[in-house]
Amino acid sequence: MNGSDRRMAPARLAVALVGTLLLAIGLLPLTAEAQDWPDVFDPLQLLTLNLEMDPLDWETIQNDETFDIEVPAMFWADGEDSILVSVKRKSCDALGDTAAFLKVSVKIDINEYVDDQMWHGLKKLRLENGDDVNVLAEGLA
Repeated sequence: MNGSDRRMAPARLAVALVGTLLLAIGLLPLTAEAQDWPDVFDPLQLLTLNLEMDPLDWETIQNDETFDIEVPAMFWADGEDSILVSVKRKSCDALGDTAAFLKVSVKIDINEYVDDQMWHGLKKLRLENGDDVNVLAEGLA
């Protein structure tokens, strides 16, 4: 083997390994399947979610630093009938510059007040404000 052959040997080995790997992958049966997610998580649709509650209850949720207070609310997506749910603040930092406006993350418990109630196949829904939680990690959790 001359000097140029020695320099090319690692490159040839890498190409051979990649080719073998691609061939092996092509021969394997494709058994991986996507998880059966509820349609509400379809990334190609835009949903407007609505929460309606007593303004004092919303103020309570916004300012709850115990993250234990639950309040009733009506919840629906545009074009749907409203359902009774429970709303609780999540332990993420609130966003906002004033006490008059605080954007907080919330947990919506869909079957807290109505046994076996579901919304698009879900019993609970968490809405993030995008502040201090890695949304991808939160979604996987």
